[in-house]
Amino acid sequence: MTSDTLLSPLDGRKTLSVAEVAEALGIDKQTVRRDARTGAIPGGFQRKHWGQWRFRRSILEEWWAKQGLSGRGKKL
Repeated sequence: MTSDTLLSPLDGRKTLSVAEVAEALGIDKQTVRRDARTGAIPGGFQRKHWGQWRFRRSILEEWWAKQGLSGRGKKL
């Protein structure tokens, strides 16, 4: 993992799971879901049929950079 991205740039996926976002930010999955509902973590959406949260990687990467975060949930 590089310091300015959530995942490796070689990973071509466009969305991330709750677990992946939680691990990247160093917080628990319930906090990710709550913060997605309130808009504190951007890029989240729920799949219609299953209700699972997914996160748009491009939006999270931009937010990640604006927050000045690097590594796993640590501020610079």
